[in-house]
Amino acid sequence: MQIDVAVRFWEYIDGAQFDELGGIICEDAVIWCPNTREVYKSAKNYIDFNKAYPGRWFADVEKAVMAGEEAVTVSRVYDEEGASFYCITFFRFEGERINEIIQYWGENSEPPKWREGKAFAHRY
Repeated sequence: MQIDVAVRFWEYIDGAQFDELGGIICEDAVIWCPNTREVYKSAKNYIDFNKAYPGRWFADVEKAVMAGEEAVTVSRVYDEEGASFYCITFFRFEGERINEIIQYWGENSEPPKWREGKAFAHRY
């Protein structure tokens, strides 16, 4: 099932098993990163990028759903030094393999100073 492939993608990222991604991503897949205006035009380039990324990163899938022909995941990605991000990822498939990924990243942070002490929201 395609949603399982999307979750497995994050399991491989979490385990730093980047070569395993080659088994679930089509060789000619396209991976879009709009936040940085980058596009990876092959599974190999994306795998090599992950292998070269500095530090050890982990990922927890918080939500995974099918939306028509796409799987969508919400994942928290973090390192041992305290960096933390949310990544919303849209996966498209060719059969049971991923042929397109679009990832939107956002940094987890404290609310801006101007909202401190206001009753707009509660912290959790």
